[in-house]
Amino acid sequence: MDIIYLPEIQQKQRDTITPLLHEWNNEVNKLLGDSANPKKIVFNNYFLIPETGTGGFADDENVLVLAFDPTFQDTDQQLQSLKASYFHESYHIAQGWLGDTVLPPLQESILEGAATVFERSRAQGKPPWGEYGSAEAMRRLFDQVSQLGPDYEHKKWKYFDKESGEKWILYKVGTFVVDEALRQNPNLTIEILADKTYKEIIEHSRL
Repeated sequence: MDIIYLPEIQQKQRDTITPLLHEWNNEVNKLLGDSANPKKIVFNNYFLIPETGTGGFADDENVLVLAFDPTFQDTDQQLQSLKASYFHESYHIAQGWLGDTVLPPLQESILEGAATVFERSRAQGKPPWGEYGSAEAMRRLFDQVSQLGPDYEHKKWKYFDKESGEKWILYKVGTFVVDEALRQNPNLTIEILADKTYKEIIEHSRL
């Protein structure tokens, strides 16, 4: 596995991260199989999330992009978040959702939610985009996302709604739906859901 670091990531940080990446790759392979096995890791801070000092993007089936802020203060928290990012993006590779592929809002929501549940449950991540409100509130948001058309405001719904102050609505709705699917079906695992369509996951959620 090739690893291409940003110049600003110091050698000491690289010496810490490199063996972890190989370790995480082995863990993901055991969970998802060869369907999530990038050949190259590229660091690019275009996808950096300030709250965690990390981020990621599944560029294609062979390239996984990670973000890493070398000035982030809490190193232990950041490395845990980096692991979660690696797991999240590997899950997208397993799903086959790669690059800049544009999806309908509800489909994007469910696929992001599944990847979020995977990073939370398998990498012990604590993604703020996976923390949601009451079931009643989430059902209302699920109905709203279900009714969005192709011309919806993507950044508003996926990242930040200035009017309500709510962040990561698509992520949170999808995470809620996936949590419900797993709760309603004890025989299902998050690994099994990587091969399910978003419509099948919604059916399993019984929403």
